[in-house]
Amino acid sequence: AGVDTSRQGGRHRRTSVVSSEPTWQPDGMLRPADEFWLMAHDHVSGRPHLHPAVEAVGLATALLAELINLDHIDLRSGALCVQDPQSARGVELDAAQQAVSTAIHAETQPADLRTWLRALTVVAPDLVIQRLIDADRIREDRRLLGRTRVVPTSSVEAARTQVHLAGTLRRGQPLTQLERFLVDLV
Repeated sequence: AGVDTSRQGGRHRRTSVVSSEPTWQPDGMLRPADEFWLMAHDHVSGRPHLHPAVEAVGLATALLAELINLDHIDLRSGALCVQDPQSARGVELDAAQQAVSTAIHAETQPADLRTWLRALTVVAPDLVIQRLIDADRIREDRRLLGRTRVVPTSSVEAARTQVHLAGTLRRGQPLTQLERFLVDLV
């Protein structure tokens, strides 16, 4: 937070220099898996708020939602289906999205959503953590006795989407489709 030097009624007022908008990536995409991970962990210490199995299902679900939103895959009658490459948006997939997309595209028959969620819960946490590290949103913190944990690089940035969503809901403003998904997931 910063101090606004303007005066109001003869007193200085304290204002936040932090926008309440969600953290958008350089390509303009909100990545629900990243935001879910950040909301599922303490914004200062990085300690998880959820059981690892619950977190893994949420991350797997969010990664699939990212691919559905980009029109790379579709959910039809409970099965994940590969979309026609012509219908996919022109957004280049990042490493996490590409790993999931490649696995789905390698299947010859559409598999049901539960099967994919079960498979992705194994890799989703590592994929999302690596993406967050690559984006410099979290970092590894080496502790005594050789233990390593990941912590947000900025507690303000880590809490940004949560603050934005809470404010938007409190004011009764409409949410975007991805914001609604994230609220439902949380």
